[in-house]
Amino acid sequence: MQSKDKNTGPTKKVIEVTGILIPTEWDENANPTQFVLSAYDEQEYLIENLTVLCDRPRNLLRKKIKIIGETGRKIKKKRVITISRFDLLEEDQTENIL
Repeated sequence: MQSKDKNTGPTKKVIEVTGILIPTEWDENANPTQFVLSAYDEQEYLIENLTVLCDRPRNLLRKKIKIIGETGRKIKKKRVITISRFDLLEEDQTENIL
């Protein structure tokens, strides 16, 4: 699903992407305030509204999550995603064979 902003803005697109959540900015108390999803498609998505959807985003750091959201614009060469839904995915239960 794509839509073009009437003010000739970027084309918006709803995507589903899976990756690992990592912090990129912190407040004066060392709490993360900005996050990116380092996705398995080798892209980084700057997350615009995670703190609105999750009261403890710190608990999601370095966890595998799936995000569904709208993307279209870029900040600092990173695609921005506005999340409509996210799911915490279970880690692989495979054993290491040495």
